[in-house]
Amino acid sequence: ASREVEGTSVLLNAKTIRSRLSGLGRGIFPVWATHLTAAIDVHKEILYWSVVAWCAGFSGSIIDYGTWPDQHRAYFAQNDPPHPISEFIRDGSDENKIEQALRILTDGLLSKAWTREGGGESKIEKCPTDSGYETNSIFAFCRSSPHSSVLIPSKGIGVNAKQIPWDEHKKVTGERRG
Repeated sequence: ASREVEGTSVLLNAKTIRSRLSGLGRGIFPVWATHLTAAIDVHKEILYWSVVAWCAGFSGSIIDYGTWPDQHRAYFAQNDPPHPISEFIRDGSDENKIEQALRILTDGLLSKAWTREGGGESKIEKCPTDSGYETNSIFAFCRSSPHSSVLIPSKGIGVNAKQIPWDEHKKVTGERRG
């Protein structure tokens, strides 16, 4: 497969993809990186998460990723995961189940010391958490969590070529972009 990038064709094949890999083991924070973040995408029956190492030039590398609950396989349908949240958290409303699942996931992710290449450890600095589903519940969770200084409710919004670019939108009070 190929795609057009600024007038040049980029061929995506196994060799190209291998050349973009860090060569580090899963969960290792590269020596060139200066920041470590995580992100959580919230759905009714599954949480997707990733941990990314960044450098000052905004280059990044995914160092770990997964789901909660762990699905124990690479491929599954989001609307029918083999191991849904409700399999592990049976009592309460959907919003209570999501809050409990987030608590379990964030306690593991945000308490962990991530191994740094060459020695040492680092902690996750910020963790944007999708607030598009159960918005009020996500905001309340982020405020009340023991990890409240790291958690940030977030909502991604796509912009296509026919819409006004983000830098031309009027900033709303309290909004932080980027």
